[in-house]
Amino acid sequence: AVVLTHHIPDLCGGARALWEQFGLPILAHPKEWPYLTKEKPRPPLPIPLLGPWLANLAPPLPREALRPVEEGEEVLGWRVVELPGHTLGQVGLFREGLLIAGDALRGKGLPPRFINEDHALAKKTVRKILDLGAETVYLGHGGPLSRQEVEALALKLGV
Repeated sequence: AVVLTHHIPDLCGGARALWEQFGLPILAHPKEWPYLTKEKPRPPLPIPLLGPWLANLAPPLPREALRPVEEGEEVLGWRVVELPGHTLGQVGLFREGLLIAGDALRGKGLPPRFINEDHALAKKTVRKILDLGAETVYLGHGGPLSRQEVEALALKLGV
């Protein structure tokens, strides 16, 4: 199976090819499905003229390729955790102190406010990552981050 943390093209763009070539089911939170299938356009990136086009580069996924995955489910020994903020249906995978967090964090901070669907929720997700007991956080952009680095971010954000 392929687990998509969220619908942003740079992290889901190859999913359709994997489904077509290998028949791998694509697991994603149901809140992400309308964007993945292109039933709903992704919010445009804040780039003049190119923003809507860049946000929707990934080919649509057929509904029959998708399988729902939500908080608390297990996927190959990893526990699914919801990490909303960057997108409302973003998920991560957690096991033995390791968290695969997609774009919940970026570099040593949050993704920029202008690309988060809910920036306040993204801040709360930092606290959730600590409450999970994550010791190492792997990111889509940057990282990995240690628990101490996430604690420093939480302190800076006041969460």
